[in-house]
Amino acid sequence: MVPTIGSLHSTIEKQLILWRMLAISRNRVILFSAGLILLLVGCGISTEDIEATVEARIASIPAPTPQIVIQGVEVAVEKLVIQEVIKEIEVPVEERIDRENQQEHQKHN
Repeated sequence: MVPTIGSLHSTIEKQLILWRMLAISRNRVILFSAGLILLLVGCGISTEDIEATVEARIASIPAPTPQIVIQGVEVAVEKLVIQEVIKEIEVPVEERIDRENQQEHQKHN
């Protein structure tokens, strides 16, 4: 094997590349661990009662009280009253006899 000038630099370069790869891997492990811890804390088992919490929040919301409003309304009412009125009219006797004769004459025809 023939020694070359660049072989010394290539060994140092190889060590630098290896060191950078290890640094990248170390950073990935740290980030993965932090994400895993965050996931476990965020999605861990909850010790509080969710239904009780929801009921307490609903109970704290003030419900609107219904108001009864009474309004007076004017209604116009028109009544039509029909009354029979008996009115006496004097009819001369001659006219009555003439009418009776006409009615008898019409019955015979």
